[in-house]
This record gives sequence, C-alpha cells and structure tokens, in this order.
Amino acid sequence: MLPDIADCTTYGLKGGVSAPELSLIRARMEGGKRNTALRGELYSRVPIGFVRDGSTLRKDPDARIQAAIAPVFARVRQAGSARQATMLLREAGEDVPSRRHPGGPLEGGPARYERV
Repeated sequence: MLPDIADCTTYGLKGGVSAPELSLIRARMEGGKRNTALRGELYSRVPIGFVRDGSTLRKDPDARIQAAIAPVFARVRQAGSARQATMLLREAGEDVPSRRHPGGPLEGGPARYERV
C-alpha cells in the first residue's frame, strides 16, 4: 500500500519513501517463503508422530507415540477425511495427542481439526 501525499508531509520525505520499501521487502519475503514451499522444504511445525531427519520427515521411532496416534489414523481411514474423523473422535470422547511446544511432553486433548 502506497503512502498518501499527506503522509509524506507528516513523516517527511524519508518516512514517505520507506512505506513502499517495507511493502517491497514484505513481498520479497513472501515470495521466498512460497519458493521454499514449492520445493517442499517449508516446515512450520512437524506434526505429532513425525521427526525431522535433515530435510525430510520420517515416522517417530518412539513406540509410545506411534501407539498414541494409531487410533487417529484409523479414524481418518474410516471417515475418509480429517474433518469427519475429528467429529467421530469428538463424539467418542477420545483424546488426540498434542504438544504445547516442540520437544515438549506428549499430552492428550480434545479432538480439534488442527490436531487431527
């Protein structure tokens, strides 16, 4: 968004020019993120049950975690979609494993679409 002429007089010439520069920088950053995603290398958070191995994801070797997420995958296969599986898990009152922060302890909580 370009600044209004009134903004240039309020902030001075330098302040008025910096607003378009900020939007250009933001656009370049978004473009970089998009290119990283197109290469398949963009990870915001690793899902429960997976660990990052270099630039790839693999199943978590911890048997306890695999046992915790197996019912969720079974419900997704049964329902055909994550949304339907979420509804089935809620109706059954089953907890879904989650972590508050990366590397934190595994906790159970009510089924939400983001978790499933």
